[in-house]
Amino acid sequence: MDLKEKFLFKQFLIGFLAFLMILCFLFLMIDKVVLPLYTKQGAEVELPDIVERSASQAEYILSSHGFRMIIDGSEYHPVLPESTVVFQKPSPYTKVKRGRRIYVHISAGERKVTVPRVIGVSERDAKLKLVQAGLVMGEVTYRVSNYPKDVVCAQEVTPNTEVTEKTEVGFTVSLGRTKNEYVVPDVIGIQYSEAVIKIRKEGLHLGAIQYQIRDDLIPETVINQKPKGSAIVSPDESIELIVSRLSEDLEMSQ
Repeated sequence: MDLKEKFLFKQFLIGFLAFLMILCFLFLMIDKVVLPLYTKQGAEVELPDIVERSASQAEYILSSHGFRMIIDGSEYHPVLPESTVVFQKPSPYTKVKRGRRIYVHISAGERKVTVPRVIGVSERDAKLKLVQAGLVMGEVTYRVSNYPKDVVCAQEVTPNTEVTEKTEVGFTVSLGRTKNEYVVPDVIGIQYSEAVIKIRKEGLHLGAIQYQIRDDLIPETVINQKPKGSAIVSPDESIELIVSRLSEDLEMSQ
């Protein structure tokens, strides 16, 4: 082998060794740097619970964990305030990859409904109108008025007022015009709550209530009344009742 060939061979060896060194360096870089970064980026992490958080809080929490929040809708909620997260998908504590979109529904607050006008309609129709409007019937009272008998003459909440759904709205039913004499209803044998309604519907007032132990009767049953049923009384007279109750020993055993 002449000098030229020896020189070329030596140059080849140097180049080959340099190639091997570069190849080893690249392998080490991939093994120690690139692969760990790739593995870390694709690792699944636990999704935080953002339900009942405000929208701004939820977005901050998700972004700090490497996620992106998408508001996918809103819905009325009876408890959670407006702009509070009601629902998230995927569910809390699910294992997901960073960078994933997290879809949420936020609260629109309590549903608002408009109070209908029930003055001038019957008691039955008033109850129906309130229920259809998404409201709850409140206390029903009775009084003498210039409205015809059995017609609603007043309501607690002004018509067309906006209130939250399921709000109670009470009203007053007319007993007709003032009379000089009233007929006492017979309420013996019925439940106290029903007796009160019957007495008030006749335009009369409830007087003193006495209790008597009667284990043979359903509690709160009217045993006696004064004046008696069908008696003619003045508008100022009150109806006194005697109502049953269980003995203390029987009450404690229930």
